[in-house]
Amino acid sequence: IYNNALQGKAYQSEKELFNYKNSTYYINIVVIPVIKNDVVEYVLTMYYDNTEKALAEMKLEKARQMISEDLSIAKSIQSKLIGYDPNEKEKLEIFTFFEPMIEVGGDLYDIDLINEKHYRIFLADAVGHGIQAALITMLIKSEYERIKHFRLSAKDSIETLNRQFVYIYENLNTYFTCFLIDIDLEAMEITYVSAGHPFQILLAGDEIIRLTSRGTLFGIEAHQTFDMETKRIEPGNRIYLYTDGIIEAYNESK
Repeated sequence: IYNNALQGKAYQSEKELFNYKNSTYYINIVVIPVIKNDVVEYVLTMYYDNTEKALAEMKLEKARQMISEDLSIAKSIQSKLIGYDPNEKEKLEIFTFFEPMIEVGGDLYDIDLINEKHYRIFLADAVGHGIQAALITMLIKSEYERIKHFRLSAKDSIETLNRQFVYIYENLNTYFTCFLIDIDLEAMEITYVSAGHPFQILLAGDEIIRLTSRGTLFGIEAHQTFDMETKRIEPGNRIYLYTDGIIEAYNESK
């Protein structure tokens, strides 16, 4: 460093490793050559012990890397929990897209083929964001898996799921919205129940139909009842199902 300074090169470092009397230090150092008539007359050196801050920053960086690795694993696990592999013989075209705010998020969907002409789709959105909300989706998924194979009606499924969730996880004081829809391609109708979830959309030709029903979000009252609605559908209709990440997204101008 000193030889470079004699050649007119300045130097600055916040974590310069410095060994002294069998001890290691990190120093913040600034070396400035003072030049006059193209000749280095002297070298100005300023430094102070930065060991405590440097060690704290390295410890913090190590913790950040560990968290990043854990989040990456959690993202992989969550993706497998909500993944959907379409069947070539399916009568319904299904397109899915999932992108959490960070590596993991509080949204969940489940697509179940009851038979070749009857689909059940479940969406849930835990209150909050990030790791906490993602952990709640694990609980929701676990409880939903317990009841979905009983083939209850949409209304009974939602009410049973809410009751189970409140009884088991009441002490967590956590809440979520959800939407469950049965798509019957034989009867050509949809049946759905909403629990505090944003309205979903049925696009029938040029007509936009809001899919709403009465029901508060989950986790408040174990014996809460929910309304079930039914609508006719026609070939070519489209159903858009989403969580509030769509309606809360903003660009630079809004």
